[in-house]
Parts: sequence; C-alpha cells; structure tokens
Amino acid sequence: GGSTEISLITNGEIIMSRSFKIGTVRLLHHKVEQKSWDALHEFARQIERGFPNVIGIGTGGNINRIFKEAGKVQLQNLCFEDIERVKKRIHSYSFEERLHLLKLKPDRADVIIPAADIYQEVMRHTGVKEMIVPKIGLSDGLILRMFDSMQENHKLT
Repeated sequence: GGSTEISLITNGEIIMSRSFKIGTVRLLHHKVEQKSWDALHEFARQIERGFPNVIGIGTGGNINRIFKEAGKVQLQNLCFEDIERVKKRIHSYSFEERLHLLKLKPDRADVIIPAADIYQEVMRHTGVKEMIVPKIGLSDGLILRMFDSMQENHKLT
C-alpha cells in the first residue's frame, strides 16, 4: 500500500532493484509526489534501454485478483490490455458493488484500481508486454527458497 518495488533479475541474480514511495494507499490519499513518479520513470527507462524484451513478474493480492478477474488460469500471462479491461470493469462498480457482486474484501475493493494503474505505469515505462503472475507471494517464495536450501544442505551431510 505504501511502496512499489521493481527488481531486474537475470539468471537468478538481482541486477537492479529499487523501491519507490508509490503505493495504492498513497495514491488514494493523493500522497504520491511527482519526484517519486519521475524516479520510477527514469529507473524503468534504464531497464527498457538496457534490457529489451523483459517479462514482468507480478506478486501480491492485487495482481492476483486482477489476474483472476481477467479470466486467466495458471501458466497464462497477463498483458497491459487485460489489466485495462479489468480496471474499466471494476471501476464501473461502486465500492458496495465491488464488495457484494465481485466479493472483494473491503481492503481490496478500494485499492485495486490504483494498483492496476501502478502495474500499467511500470509496464508502459519498462516496455514489459506481458506479466507472469505466479499467484504466490514474496514470503511464499522466500520460504520455498529456504526449504530448497535446507534440502540441499541436508543432502551434503
């Protein structure tokens, strides 16, 4: 809700990573400064210039829900137009309709549109055409990595 993180990973190594004070809650309360957008755009352009054909990976509850609302299933990618279509449809509902008709949780119903805006902004400026949505969170990934490491260490002893 308070920040957006962008990392460029090649062959399992982080090449570039940065956090920006641009989050859904900040957007809702008009607390994102232009300098934050400018910094994100510059960082994204560095990625676009140096790494053409980047595929995005989106994690978290908002992108998972956008993925679901787009009618996607595992192993399908999400494109800019998919996000736009979902965003327009959700935007056409009132907050109450989002809760009752779409079955969104209250803490998701108000932030999903700004989240879609952020994802689209990042895609637009990095040149990312498609996004993989693994439907697991960052903490899930860290736990899997720790588990794999523990298994590898156990094999060595």
